[in-house]
Amino acid sequence: FGPSSRGKARLTPRPDFKQVNNPWMEKTGKLNSFNGDTHRASKEVIRAYLSKDSSAFKKILADKKVVADLFANQSCDVQMNVVKYAFLAEDRSAVKTLLKEIATSNVARPPFPECTLFEITSGKHTSKYADYNRSNIGVSRGSKEGNNAFIADMKNNAYSKGTPSQDANVLIELLRTHDTISTSFIEYLDIELFDGSLFSWGFDYQKILKYGH
Repeated sequence: FGPSSRGKARLTPRPDFKQVNNPWMEKTGKLNSFNGDTHRASKEVIRAYLSKDSSAFKKILADKKVVADLFANQSCDVQMNVVKYAFLAEDRSAVKTLLKEIATSNVARPPFPECTLFEITSGKHTSKYADYNRSNIGVSRGSKEGNNAFIADMKNNAYSKGTPSQDANVLIELLRTHDTISTSFIEYLDIELFDGSLFSWGFDYQKILKYGH
């Protein structure tokens, strides 16, 4: 684009493209088991909360067969769980409900599915049917990264695994990447989650000021 065309380029609606609804905002009233995939089903609590699907939210909290972890992250790139979303919404009712779930650590839930694929690191021939003349097979960078990205969300260390810790850094990270959380709500979390110890020497005020709060 030259100077003469500057300001003329505009995005225009494309009626031939079908608009797809955001799956995280769909209100269904039920818990989707995803055919036994406890990893994906664990993220239903995020969908239920964001869509204000109170019926599904109650079913998920009471479930002991489908959901493996109430606090699983939304994805590898979106490191957000239902507690963080409740923090950002300053939803005291949801936070209080979720804190009760955090306190109940003896609930038996189904395990995460086992990931049978493995991460490619060496690019070596590893066929069990060829125990001789092994050599590097020159796996391309694209092949490695494609395979590893495919299984990234399935590896055990990518799971939320258990309840969120009582760590002030969680709040600091939310303040760094999102809009301001009100002082009154932070004081509420200080009492309910941190037992009045949030504003101690361990709270990094410098980071909060650095991020414009």
